Amino acid sequence: MADLQYIELLLEGVDAWNAAVGGLQSGPDLSNINLFEELERRGFQPDQGAMKFERFDFKTASFSDTDLTYVWFSECDFREAKLQGTRLDRSSFSQCRLEGMKLNDASGSEASFTDCEFPAQPVSFASFEQSWFTRCDMSKAGFNATSFRYSSFEDCRVAGMRVSTVCYRTGWQSEECYYSSLEGVSGLSQEDIASMRLDPSVTLPDGLEHVK
Repeated sequence: MADLQYIELLLEGVDAWNAAVGGLQSGPDLSNINLFEELERRGFQPDQGAMKFERFDFKTASFSDTDLTYVWFSECDFREAKLQGTRLDRSSFSQCRLEGMKLNDASGSEASFTDCEFPAQPVSFASFEQSWFTRCDMSKAGFNATSFRYSSFEDCRVAGMRVSTVCYRTGWQSEECYYSSLEGVSGLSQEDIASMRLDPSVTLPDGLEHVK
């Protein structure tokens, strides 16, 4: 559960936050909360309907199982941050550092990622449906059992991006599989598909085919 002192510290602004967390051996705990509601309850006013954070240091911070709906981040540092199970509906990450960020089981509808480099370690059981990826480098990223249905990829680097199915054996002759999907995705070409590392079971946008 989130340490309430860190919520209060966010209200003091970027300089106070970065100075306070810079020397921590373990990242600040902002897990298991609705961040928008917690900030609004304390008088933090939304800008254009969103809570906005610019140049905040969130290295190694925990946002696990936190609701980040309508929270927008610009030029923030999320290296090694934990976002497992985080809700990202209508959240925004622009020019943020994401190296080492953990996104397993995260889900976001209408989330936005702009000028971000996705981490090299695999992301599993996540959902980024109807979301926007603009000028993102996803070439080192791997996504297992993850859905990008009806999302948009605009000017993204996807060569080498891995999208996989996850299967578990449930019996002597049976298994249960969880599939990744690129169904309805816009902005990808056949050349992009050929450059990606895709399991044959991954659903592709209409008009595009797996390369044999």
